[in-house]
Amino acid sequence: MKIKKQENKRKNYVHNNKYNLFDSAQEQIKCTSNGCNVIIVNICNNQHVHVNAFNKKVYSRYPLVLANREAVGRTNLGKCQPVLVDQNKEYSHKLYVANLYACSGKKTPKNRTINYYALGLSLQQLAGFIRSNVNSTENPISRIFIDKKCVAFTGCNWSFVDDLLDDILPDIEVEVYDQ
Repeated sequence: MKIKKQENKRKNYVHNNKYNLFDSAQEQIKCTSNGCNVIIVNICNNQHVHVNAFNKKVYSRYPLVLANREAVGRTNLGKCQPVLVDQNKEYSHKLYVANLYACSGKKTPKNRTINYYALGLSLQQLAGFIRSNVNSTENPISRIFIDKKCVAFTGCNWSFVDDLLDDILPDIEVEVYDQ
């Protein structure tokens, strides 16, 4: 039985494996004509443990994200914690890192730490934050940056996450990085 590769239905979907996610995010907030607000997704667990290499990259590049995460301590799954880490005052573009608490820290029988329900809840909170806070500013365009390997490390099925993004954030552009 042949399986046909499913094309992404999302028109505003970019798969980017040539560029660094963090450098691209900085370019977006500094750009004049095509610039926008950027939200980097950082999937965390609620056990106050750094779960993967992407988390460590985020925390080393943006120490404020780690400080905010540590201030929260252990939290319930399904929460979203957006942290403003940089902004371009001239063009009103902002860069956020959104800690999505979607992992329990314990592996399930299917060898994954992600909790899909918590991921859906935290993405819903992120969507609400973007629509009410970020898009109401002078620059109403936002783009989400997500690292595919960070998601895969949790044992997540990428096609399911892709469908979640499409269902919860159909009007927001998503850039997927494969680093």
